Amino acid sequence: MKKTVFIMLSMPFFLKAQVCFNLVNNFNTGTNPQSIYTIDVNHDGITDLVTPNYAANSISVLFGNGLGVFNSAVNYTVGANPQYVVSADFNQDSNPDLAVSNSSSNSISILHSNATGFFSLATTLTVSTGGGLQKIISNDFNGDGKPDLAVVDGNNNKVFIILATGVGTFGSPVSYNVGNTPVSVVSGDFNGDLKVDLAVCSVVSNNVSVLFGSGTGSFGTAVNVSVGSFPYSITTGDFNNDGKVDLATSNKSSDNVTVLLNNGSGSFPSSATYSVGDSPQTIISADFNQDGLADIATANPASNDITILLGNGGGSFSGGIYYTAGTGPCGLISADFDIDGKIDIAVNNYFSNNISIFMNCNIITGFASIDNPSQILIYPNPATNTLFISDNKNEFESSTIAVCNYLGQTLIKQDFSNTVDVSQLSKGMYTLQLTTLQKQCFYTKFIKE
Repeated sequence: MKKTVFIMLSMPFFLKAQVCFNLVNNFNTGTNPQSIYTIDVNHDGITDLVTPNYAANSISVLFGNGLGVFNSAVNYTVGANPQYVVSADFNQDSNPDLAVSNSSSNSISILHSNATGFFSLATTLTVSTGGGLQKIISNDFNGDGKPDLAVVDGNNNKVFIILATGVGTFGSPVSYNVGNTPVSVVSGDFNGDLKVDLAVCSVVSNNVSVLFGSGTGSFGTAVNVSVGSFPYSITTGDFNNDGKVDLATSNKSSDNVTVLLNNGSGSFPSSATYSVGDSPQTIISADFNQDGLADIATANPASNDITILLGNGGGSFSGGIYYTAGTGPCGLISADFDIDGKIDIAVNNYFSNNISIFMNCNIITGFASIDNPSQILIYPNPATNTLFISDNKNEFESSTIAVCNYLGQTLIKQDFSNTVDVSQLSKGMYTLQLTTLQKQCFYTKFIKE
């Protein structure tokens, strides 16, 4: 969809209702990446990616370079049909380790990392028999400062709690009953008692099971809340800005999300639904348009796209904004992949065996050093053949203009003009740089269609 957007670079508040993502590249993984996770594996301050590859019985680790580009995947063997991965420092050596849930072998693979970002051979932690392990998360459930595990068992209708020893091993799994065919789990303090609770969504019973934690590693009986049809994934966020942890589920059969607002005691009397793409699988929450409000995104494998729902801060959301991904996008996650202060998105595509990186092209202006904000406008955005610049105060008439690609390479350089010929640029996201005679540099981004 093409839109003409007038953007005032010096006025960030003007952009609060905007959202802008651009698919900049795809990176190969193993066969059938089921989900995706972010981690700084090698301690370089740059976000890396991990995907469990369902058909390959492996995980792929892709190192980021800080520009939104990722190196070729390094693969590690895990259990049969891995579904999800989580990271924590399980052996307390200050390096991030991995735990992978394997649905067909009913086990968790534990991989310990070293300071350079490489992992040991996986060790196996058996969880259940006849189960189908799904989402795995980590938190400190008993308050001893060690990262524990929780994993849902889709065949036995349970969530398992596995407490850590702190030396890389774990105690015996303890199970709690939840709804019919649970798939996803999140943790948070839902009732405000400063203890970690759980929320599990179950696809057959169409509900969310809330289990309140004791703070010692045990949990109470599940309290169930109805949501949409076939809820496949669940996320947390403060959607109405009241300081309480709310919930949202992606509902595969009803092609929508359910937002559950928390009343502070851990019950969710208020709910609303919002349409997204076809068969939404993973749901996440982040502030995508940098207005200080929680937004929602879903990966929709049946329509091969992702949907962004912008929050208004009162618990409701705008209509969906759609971006085309690869084939079968089933998982997504957000992070700042190019270290520009904006939240980007990574999507794993199950059938095209790769990851799509969507870079955030919302405007963050560098004009704060100018006492009287400049009236610089660029339009249209996305641009086609010509990018127009309006300098209403004539503050940049002696500056130079440079256009760079996402690798930082300068493709266009010229003295200041109200027009920039971008007809020779390929489709993608670019950075426009204005440099004054005093060597002040100011940046913004635009899309070439």
